[in-house]
This record gives sequence, C-alpha cells and structure tokens, in this order.
Amino acid sequence: MNRLLSKVALVVCVILLAGKSYAAPSLEVPSLSDDATFVVGVDWSLVNTEDQKHIELYRNYQGGEFELIAQGQSIQALSQVVLKNGVYGYKLRIIQSDLAFESAPAFVEVNSPVLSYQLPEPKSRRAYGLGMNY
Repeated sequence: MNRLLSKVALVVCVILLAGKSYAAPSLEVPSLSDDATFVVGVDWSLVNTEDQKHIELYRNYQGGEFELIAQGQSIQALSQVVLKNGVYGYKLRIIQSDLAFESAPAFVEVNSPVLSYQLPEPKSRRAYGLGMNY
C-alpha cells in the first residue's frame, strides 16, 4: 500500500500554494517501439497553466544522465526517431511562479530489427560511384 501511495505521489505531485493548485504534467509514451519511431505526449489535465513560464523536456538512454532535448512555452507532443535500440527515458520540468516541478519519468523500449543491421564498411568511396577523391 505504501508503494502505491508513493507512486501516486510521484505521478500527481500536487502542491497547494496561495490558493492555487500546481502539478507536474505526466508523460505518455508507448512501452515498446518496434520501428524506432514514437510520440512523446504530454498530459496537462492536472496542471494550472495560467502561470506557466517555461517547459523543458529531457531524455536519457539506457539509464544515463537526462539531457535537455526541447524547451519552450508549450509542449503538447514530440515525435521521436531514435538511432539505437535500448530503453529511452523522458521527463518534463515546468517552472511556474518561481517553483519548479518535474514529471515522473516515462520509459519506452526500442527494439527495431532495422537498427540491428549494420552496413558493411566501403572499401573506397569510388566503389559506390561517388567519383570524387577526398
């Protein structure tokens, strides 16, 4: 029961302050992508957007450090095409009225047979008809 409550607290993350309700948005991603493409969606239903100032979207790969990939005043969804199989994590950070809130991370596993195939190294550039010397 305590685990369930802590998970709910992480997802909702609601704080009452000066009569206003502030909450972090939640992210929506598929659990699996078999073609290395997917959409990261944002659910703003619990967020007071009237004081919204700045939004940042972060991504990590295989449990590494989260890196900023998009920012702005509004993010509804972001199409992703990734180049490696593995697990990608996403989280949002929103800054409202001098307060910062983070969403719970959302993860998608990419398992694409196309990304597993590697082209052979060319013996020379001329072999592929480029006709230029570098």
